Amino acid sequence: MRNVLADLALESEAATALSMRLARAFDASPVIAGHDPQSSSDHERVMARLLTPIAKFWICKRGSHFAQEAMECLGGNGYVEEGGEGIMARIYREMPLNSIWEGAGNIMALDLLRALRKADVAAALAVELAPAKGAHPALDHMVAALPVRVEQMATEVEARRLAQDVALAVQAALLYQSAPSAVFATFCDSRLAGNWGHAFGTLGAGTDFDTIIERAMPR
Repeated sequence: MRNVLADLALESEAATALSMRLARAFDASPVIAGHDPQSSSDHERVMARLLTPIAKFWICKRGSHFAQEAMECLGGNGYVEEGGEGIMARIYREMPLNSIWEGAGNIMALDLLRALRKADVAAALAVELAPAKGAHPALDHMVAALPVRVEQMATEVEARRLAQDVALAVQAALLYQSAPSAVFATFCDSRLAGNWGHAFGTLGAGTDFDTIIERAMPR
C-alpha cells in the first residue's frame, strides 16, 4: 500500500506543479483580457499557448486512472456513494467528463500541433527545461530529443506521444525546482527511465516511500 500511496502522491504533485505553472504563464501573459501587454513576458505568452493543450490532455488522461486507484484504496467504502468516502465514487464517475469539457484528447493533440507552428516554441521550451539540465540522465535524454521533434512538428499520428513527453519533461523540471530530491528522482526513474509498471503502485523497491508519502500528507 505504501507503494501505491507514494505513486499516487507523485502523480498528484506533478499534476499540481504543471497546473500552477500554466496558471503563472497566464498571469504573466497578455492573453488575459485587460492585461497590460507592456508588462507581459514573451516567454510566458509562449508557455501559456504551449502548455494549455498539453496540461489538458495529460492531466485529464491520467485523472481517471488516478481516481480509480484512489477509490480502490478505500475498498467498498470508496465504491458506495454514502458517507464521507463516497465522494471518491462520484469523482471517478465524473472524471472522464473533464476530457470532454476541456477538449477530447485528439482535439488537444491537434491544438498542440497548431501551437508548434509558432516559430519561438522550441526555444521557449528549451529555456523552460534548462534549470533541470544534468539533474537526471533520463530527463536529459528526453529533453535532448524534444527540440528536433518540436521543430519537425510531429504528425497527427505522433501528436499524443509528443504531448505526453512534453508534459512529463515539464513536470520533471518543475519538480526538480520545487520538490525534495526523493520526489524528483523517483518521478524521473518511474515516468522517464522506465523503472515502473503499467499500474500505480509499481515503483522500484529502492524508492524513498516515507519521504514521498509524508510530503503529501496534510498536517
